[in-house]
Amino acid sequence: MLETLNIASIVGEAFLKEITRVLAQETGMEFVFIGEIERPSFNRVQAISFWAVDKHVDNYSYELACTPCEDVFGQGICIYKNHVQEFFPEDEDLKTFGIESYVGIPLFSANGDAIGLVAALHNKPIKNAEHVSKILNLYTTRIAAELDYKNSHVAIQSSETRFSSMFLQSAAGIALFDINGKLFRANPTFTDFFECEEAEMLNSRFQGLFNEENENSLQEIWAALINGKRGSHRADIKFHTKDGSDKWADISISRTEDNAGKLLNVNCVMTDITAKIKASNELSEYKNKLEFLVTERTQELEKATQIAEKANLAKSEFLSAMSHDLRTPLNAILGFSQLVENDVKDKASDKHIGYVKQIHNSGQHLLSLINQVLDLAKIESGRATYALEAVDPKEIINECLSSLNSIAEKENVTIYDMSSIQNHAVKADRTRLMQILLNLLSNAIKYNKPNGTVAIEISEKDGDLLEFSINDTGIGIDKSNQKLVFQEFQRMHDESTGIEGTGIGLSITQKLVIEMGGEIGFTSQVGVGSSFWFTLPVFQKT
Repeated sequence: MLETLNIASIVGEAFLKEITRVLAQETGMEFVFIGEIERPSFNRVQAISFWAVDKHVDNYSYELACTPCEDVFGQGICIYKNHVQEFFPEDEDLKTFGIESYVGIPLFSANGDAIGLVAALHNKPIKNAEHVSKILNLYTTRIAAELDYKNSHVAIQSSETRFSSMFLQSAAGIALFDINGKLFRANPTFTDFFECEEAEMLNSRFQGLFNEENENSLQEIWAALINGKRGSHRADIKFHTKDGSDKWADISISRTEDNAGKLLNVNCVMTDITAKIKASNELSEYKNKLEFLVTERTQELEKATQIAEKANLAKSEFLSAMSHDLRTPLNAILGFSQLVENDVKDKASDKHIGYVKQIHNSGQHLLSLINQVLDLAKIESGRATYALEAVDPKEIINECLSSLNSIAEKENVTIYDMSSIQNHAVKADRTRLMQILLNLLSNAIKYNKPNGTVAIEISEKDGDLLEFSINDTGIGIDKSNQKLVFQEFQRMHDESTGIEGTGIGLSITQKLVIEMGGEIGFTSQVGVGSSFWFTLPVFQKT
């Protein structure tokens, strides 16, 4: 009883160590130990206090399986008065200590979880096992409480260590303020932000840390927290550092309460957003500058466009006027050359008749050039008119072939009409469509090879378009010149070919196709030939 009174005044680990000696003395057992089950595996036991015969021995851990301790956790109080080794032949510790009898009782936490056991063992059979069990049972509540407290204390210490580590190493600035608004703890990130040591900042008031311009908003936040408003309150704060430079911080402020909801302290988490704010301001300045430059450049482009449009209109008007002035005398030359040719047909020599024919042919070529220039001027100035109607493409192709067959025969080129499409009409100006086809077909003949071919195809495209293709086996267009094909006054073949041309036809063709709602393009390979295509809308009956 005296031992019991003495042990009552001891607490903690000292109690857990001393109680095994007291229990061995009161029960008469040679071995007494307290074991704690290891978590989370629950398959090993760690002895935390072990009395053996006449002294405390080093603690150790052991596997729970195939031991009498396993029965303790499974069945509760476990008693083996003798022959315990026969029941657990795989338990090497029983053999090592020569154990013959065993009494074990489980220990439970305040939550009712099994946390360990207390066991008494002897190397001889015991007759008073119930008495031993009763004495052990008297102390299990106290032993369990001390063990529970020890574990809780370890968990708290571990939690505090983790918190302290996170607090000190956090990339965000963290400060704790008491309910009166005085700082009592701050991590290095927070103090570095203010270029101070923690000792300098202790007892600094919350509102006093920041500039006066932020005082009203911070007072509102502080008042809301003190008055019980939960949650995180955020604000972007600007303030001056010791060296006079400006800094920006994003602060988040919240309450820490006890279980009853009473305010314990106020937490302030601060992130340096100075670089972000500066970048945002620089971006805004750059954006404003860019908008100004774009506006300025747009005005310059609009002015340049107006000048170009005026120049283009002046050019078109000049070409139109010049062409009209040229065409009048040219018609006279053509008329008189034809009269001369007819008048001297039987009187002049073949040589002089050839001269007259050359004058007439050159005049015809020049008239064609003037007509094309006039056509181009009309289109560019917007004065060209289009009578869009339903046009049978087969009919137009037949008319074109009738006009070009003699030229094709002269150039020894064969034209194949591969268009098999029937009962389709395109929405187009009849005269303009014929002009497009004549231009493309005449080019295919003109730039072909002896015994060459030209093939015409028509096919449906996307359901609402017809595609015309003119494929030749001619000399082709070099890649370096292909980007110039539709430019005005650009000829893809030098004068050495002897082929006449103005360099306007394809430009006019492209503009006509586009004006009638279509597209035009081509592919070409030198020595193989070219394929020009264009699309026009299918005529939709209403």
